Amino acid sequence: MKNKLLWFKFPNFGDMLSPLIFEHFSKSKAVHADVKEKCKKYVAIGSILNHAKANDIAWGPGIANKNDKIASGVDIHSVRGPLTRKRCLELNVKCPEIYGDPAMLLPKIYNPKIEKQYTIGFTPHVVDYDQCIKQYSSFKNSIIIDFRKEPYEVLDQILSCDYIISSSLHGLIVADAYKIPNIWVKLSNRVLGDDTKFYDHFEAVKKSKTTFVDCRNSTRNQKDMMSHLNKVEIAKFSEEDIDKLIDACPFKK
Repeated sequence: MKNKLLWFKFPNFGDMLSPLIFEHFSKSKAVHADVKEKCKKYVAIGSILNHAKANDIAWGPGIANKNDKIASGVDIHSVRGPLTRKRCLELNVKCPEIYGDPAMLLPKIYNPKIEKQYTIGFTPHVVDYDQCIKQYSSFKNSIIIDFRKEPYEVLDQILSCDYIISSSLHGLIVADAYKIPNIWVKLSNRVLGDDTKFYDHFEAVKKSKTTFVDCRNSTRNQKDMMSHLNKVEIAKFSEEDIDKLIDACPFKK
């Protein structure tokens, strides 16, 4: 299984983060594994635990829906959050109480000094990008970040913002990792899943009161968005949490 890693080659920021983080900790090149492959592989970033097979090794993945199936025999070292672990235990799949999307470790990997250029950064899920352009490109001192671009370019753009507004889970996770205040918005019903993946992450970083701002049927003005941004919960993911997640990494060199 040497360096075999499951990720989707769809041009999407969250998917592209998995090989980036794998290569940092393993000190070796990730070899792409498709969901249909029966080979033993690592399963990391994303709502992809339901795609893991017996003997696969999981570090930090999650579920997209509360009733997702999880194969028995998956060697789980950590999961994204408590809701994923709850589902594992319901299915009698062993799962340690170690939480965190591996993207929460990004500041340990990449932490450049980026000057703040924008008040607001929108990080729409790729399925919401065109709609976000139509609805919110008129916001002053803002940027709409395209998650189909290279991950380091996306990271630099996120870091150039004072606040993040996101319909993408990894927009929120990365903002939390870098301690950028953020809100979750729903721009459509196109993002896959029943929202379990969002609440899974929020529980892992102790943002238990966080929910979405509904933008599906109307365009919010900038003053309204700022009112939400000014009362957000801040993620609490301690150095102890970070150390536990790193220590659980099965491919760390």
